[in-house]
Amino acid sequence: MAVEMTRAGATIVLRLSNGPVNALSVGNGFVEELGAKVGEAASDPACRAIVIAGAGPMFCGGADIGDFDGDPEQVDRLRHLIATVEACGKPVIMAIHGMALGGGLELAMAGHYRVAQAGSRLGLPEVTLGLLPGAGGTQRLPRLIGAGAALDMMLSGKPVTAERALSAGLIDQLVDGDVVEAALEVARNVPPLRRTGTLPVPADLAGAVASRRAKLRAGLSQAPARIVDCVAALSGDLAAGLALEAALFGELLRSEASRGLRHAFFGERTVARIPGLAPEVRPRDVGHVGVVGGGLMGTGIALALLNAGLPVTMAELRPEALAKAEATICKTIQRDVEKGRIGQDVADARIAAFTAATELEALAHADLVIEAVFEDMGVKKQVFSALDAIARPDAILASNTSTLDLDAIAALVADPSRVVGLHFFSPAPNLQICRNT
Repeated sequence: MAVEMTRAGATIVLRLSNGPVNALSVGNGFVEELGAKVGEAASDPACRAIVIAGAGPMFCGGADIGDFDGDPEQVDRLRHLIATVEACGKPVIMAIHGMALGGGLELAMAGHYRVAQAGSRLGLPEVTLGLLPGAGGTQRLPRLIGAGAALDMMLSGKPVTAERALSAGLIDQLVDGDVVEAALEVARNVPPLRRTGTLPVPADLAGAVASRRAKLRAGLSQAPARIVDCVAALSGDLAAGLALEAALFGELLRSEASRGLRHAFFGERTVARIPGLAPEVRPRDVGHVGVVGGGLMGTGIALALLNAGLPVTMAELRPEALAKAEATICKTIQRDVEKGRIGQDVADARIAAFTAATELEALAHADLVIEAVFEDMGVKKQVFSALDAIARPDAILASNTSTLDLDAIAALVADPSRVVGLHFFSPAPNLQICRNT
């Protein structure tokens, strides 16, 4: 059963159980089943309230992105479910733990009361896929926490903690223990029907829209601009706002930018499951990376690794080139702070994780060493001959070459099986593409 239905006195508990993230899937019938169970509970004379919770590690990780490439009306079925929950004549209490993301948070906002477990995270990350929250998020979130805070959440795509959600007004209660038991306690007191969609338009609407619109930058994705457009359309007419949201969601769904971002999203998950790989094979832990070469590619690769949270040691034999690479790395990271992409604490941590050295011996303890020197076989052979004597016997030795014979490079190493090709596309920090050979 994708939706587990149980009773606790006069309360019916519906538990979402649909894969590891309890995805709101239309294609497999989950959304339809949840809607039917809500309707069944609403029509049950012995039921006074409904609690919706998630089974497993989280409340709900959002809509099933695979549905987006099918029948466009599938998204309408999710919207209908959320409208059904909000219109329910009996109190619906959301019991949130783990994550409530995307459509999962949109479902939670349609409830009449929200209880969250400490440590939970709530967010609307659709912008990272070139989309906007398309199931009421742009119309309900500002009514709960104000237009400015809502726009910041949606434009960044970053989740907030349950503690922050409580102070903002996104949730009503924060608990340390069993969130379902806490929701049942709320249900026993039968809270009033407080429908999010009927809440007034936030007082900061005009100012928040103007300030965020002024900060928009031209880019391939129109999602940020469309999010602002949807929030700007907030009025006492919820249906009109939802109609605009649906129309702009459809526009973005068909856009080249969103199609590309969704392709990348699925691609990143596909490469983690290599067909034919023996089940006993486990990923190697990479805790420290060495980069040989401080030129354009070496600097870019180092930045990409630092941005991924990995400590990096760069070995560049030319002191002036090493100083230039280090200055570029620090400047680029600091520029991300100035543009609001990261906080100063994150920038400081990334800079502290970078070590510059003028000798290859500094890479002796690295788990992975990536060579990024000139595309010259003679130079690369010298580097790999030296690395074979310096690096740990179990370290992975990688070349960023795109044209040279990797087998010829590996032949210089005592154990050629530890040599791989890792070709980063330039600029490495911006293009999240790496070809492995």
